[in-house]
Amino acid sequence: MALRVKLGLLELALNRFASDFLRLISICAVLVIHSTGEFERSFASSHRFFSAEFVGIVLNQLARFSVPVFIMLSGFALSLRYKGDLDVREFFVRRASKIGIPFLAWTPVFLLAHQIGQHPDLMVSASGWPDALVSALGELPAALFTYGADYHFYFFIIILQCYLLFPLLLRASGKVWWILIPLHLITHAPAHLLLDQIGVHLPRFPSSFFVYWILYFFAGIRFARNAKQVHPAVALLFFIPVILEFMFYSTRDTETGNYDHFTRWTVTLFAFAVFCAAHWLAKFENRAAEIVTKGAGISFAVYIIHTTVLRILSMTPLSGNLLIIPALIAVTFSFCAFLDRVIGVSWLRTVFGLPEKMIPKGATQ
Repeated sequence: MALRVKLGLLELALNRFASDFLRLISICAVLVIHSTGEFERSFASSHRFFSAEFVGIVLNQLARFSVPVFIMLSGFALSLRYKGDLDVREFFVRRASKIGIPFLAWTPVFLLAHQIGQHPDLMVSASGWPDALVSALGELPAALFTYGADYHFYFFIIILQCYLLFPLLLRASGKVWWILIPLHLITHAPAHLLLDQIGVHLPRFPSSFFVYWILYFFAGIRFARNAKQVHPAVALLFFIPVILEFMFYSTRDTETGNYDHFTRWTVTLFAFAVFCAAHWLAKFENRAAEIVTKGAGISFAVYIIHTTVLRILSMTPLSGNLLIIPALIAVTFSFCAFLDRVIGVSWLRTVFGLPEKMIPKGATQ
């Protein structure tokens, strides 16, 4: 179903295929980020430009649009779905099941797995499993509300916070920009460095805190009402300050986590440019509609399991090799496509983040 519909006198920037394609590209970009962290650290220490490490950091920074664009796509899609009257109760129930159930189901699993990984000796003692369970339960509140059970689970927390605010933001006027833009600027790098110089020290929040991400969500909601389009070349131009910023700080600090993150002004501009250039993807609809639709459909499942697949691949000769990137994408998508084919139970599909099973016309449940 095309999303290119009229809202008043305004036309949407994305049709359904283009938004699915952008979602698919974004999840692949997330996999690129997580599989190139080792290259970032190596480059920050060596600064070898003619090396796999340099290619790795370029790909890593090029992929930084991914999470902001995911959040914009969420706001965009929800605004279209609920552009009429919003049944708040139905909205929260539906969203809680789609996002909350996988989050609650996998959080204890990942916490327990981390306990086992950090203390494998627990498993060979008589009290090992109970001790591991107790330790995992002790981490549960923080995992659910701040940092997540695995390093990518903070995304669940971000989205759930955005969902809580959605009914308010859907009805909000464009004047909210005047609140969210200054809030975004002051909480994103290098604001803290600039303000430190004048003696103003900003509070630090977990990376999942909504103040870092709410502008993207609101932008997606507003873009569903007012088309914003740029040429793809513009998006590539906005990548230049992203990579230059990384290069600048890498000469001063070898701890890349201090400056390679999403919460940067340069990444914000790059992500907005990528989102507004995505209308160009619609030109591929006649050639790649089926594979894009299927890939976008399983993207949530890919997000959930890809870190586990990456840990397994990191124990193979692919570790430290750029080939780990296509391997991670191929293995994770193939496995999730297999799960999509074999899992038919509705609640189990929800746990794995798989889309609702489509029932063929004329079939009975």
